Amino acid sequence: MICTPSASHPHGFPDKPVEQSLLNYYSQTPFDSYSLPEEVVDLVLQTLQNAGIEVVEWGALLLRRMGVPRLVRDYSYAVPDEDIIAASRSLEALGLPLSPPSDFMLKVESDMVARGHFYRISHFTAPSSIQRLVLYPLSFASIQFPELSKAPPLHLSPSRCLDVLVPRPSAVFASIMRIMLCYPQYCRMRTMLEADMSELIMYHLLGYTLEDADGDDEDQSEDDNRRVTAAVQVIRNWGIKREWAEDEEWMGDALASIVTGDGHVRYLPSQS
Repeated sequence: MICTPSASHPHGFPDKPVEQSLLNYYSQTPFDSYSLPEEVVDLVLQTLQNAGIEVVEWGALLLRRMGVPRLVRDYSYAVPDEDIIAASRSLEALGLPLSPPSDFMLKVESDMVARGHFYRISHFTAPSSIQRLVLYPLSFASIQFPELSKAPPLHLSPSRCLDVLVPRPSAVFASIMRIMLCYPQYCRMRTMLEADMSELIMYHLLGYTLEDADGDDEDQSEDDNRRVTAAVQVIRNWGIKREWAEDEEWMGDALASIVTGDGHVRYLPSQS
């Protein structure tokens, strides 16, 4: 049996419990000709770019681009604040249904979902299977246009879009620290930001992968030291190239301290 949304059950959930095999409810959308959510994302990006709206890759896609083995379930992008309404209307005009986060998601993920505009891009509507495209105002991502450059899109290859805007690596670290400054040290949002920062340091700066296995303790220690030395040099080069914004040079020192083990992400500055 296929369960589709109705007036009494707008999310497609029946009154009575059903077997687990029936939980992946299927709903018709205007995108029935597209079999993959990535294809819907591709059409959306093309539509926004044709409308002159700049699209910045963010969220899990950006982390994956930087080597973090993050599962991409929702596709997140940031657009200029003045374009967020026009971008949302473009998605609605395409027929993408709004898919606001649940109260549970709002409680668990805080502003990371509260500040986003969520649109369903998958046929499946069950919470365990649904996929969304999420638009954020660029100010929330704390990324500045001089920190962006064009790069081939990561969501689908080949793509209708030749490129998307992507922040340079130093700007990704800077944006996380900027957002941290907006929240108290002990809150859910801060915890998520610290996790993102830790993964970026581990996989992007230190270059570890999921395939790295523990070897001889002495060899492992030498490898760790080489990775730390190389990462610190990368951070220093960002400073030499003046990639930190004015009054944000401290970010390089803080990041290097975390890499060497003298500091920790939990002690990065927070809202006072």
